[in-house]
Amino acid sequence: MEGLKVGDKVFFGKPGYVRARGTIVKVNQKSYKILSEESYKGRPKGAEWRVHKTLVKLQTEAPEVSPEKLLKIALGDTEAGKAFVNDFGTGDDSFEDFINRSLVTSRPPARRRPKNPDVDNFRIGERVSFMGKGVKYIGTVIRKGTRKVSVTADGDGDRWWRVPPHMLTKVEA
Repeated sequence: MEGLKVGDKVFFGKPGYVRARGTIVKVNQKSYKILSEESYKGRPKGAEWRVHKTLVKLQTEAPEVSPEKLLKIALGDTEAGKAFVNDFGTGDDSFEDFINRSLVTSRPPARRRPKNPDVDNFRIGERVSFMGKGVKYIGTVIRKGTRKVSVTADGDGDRWWRVPPHMLTKVEA
C-alpha cells in the first residue's frame, strides 16, 4: 500500500494468512521496516520486519461489537458479518474472504517428498553391498530414512554412507 508514513499502525503479512500488527519505523522505496506489536512466525514481539509495500495494509480501529452481534456472526448471519466487516474497514471484497482469513491460524503443512518404497526392502542390521567411488563396499544397515539408507562399511572405521536403495544389494551371511 502506498502513502503510508512512519508511525502508522498497520497489518502485515501474506493475504490469506494470519497477519500481524505493527508500526512503521522506516519507509524505503519498495518496502517498509515494521516493528511488530505481537509475536509472529516464531519471532518475538518487537521484532523488526522488512515487508514489501504490497503486503502492508493500514490498521483501522476495530468498532465496539456487542455480544449479540458477535453471536449472530458466529451463527452464520452473513448480513451482520458484512456490516461488521464494513465497520472494521478491512477493504476486502467479501465477508467469506474475511472469515476464512480470520480462521487461519497457521501455515499450511509443508509439502514433503514422497517416501521411496524401496527403503522398506531393507532392515536395520542387515548386510548389504554397494559401489562407491569405484570400490565395492560391504557393510551393515544402521538407519533407514525416507529416501536413503545409512550403511557402515566394514573396515572403514566410523565412516558411514547414505546410499539410495536401488544401489544396494543384499549379502548372504
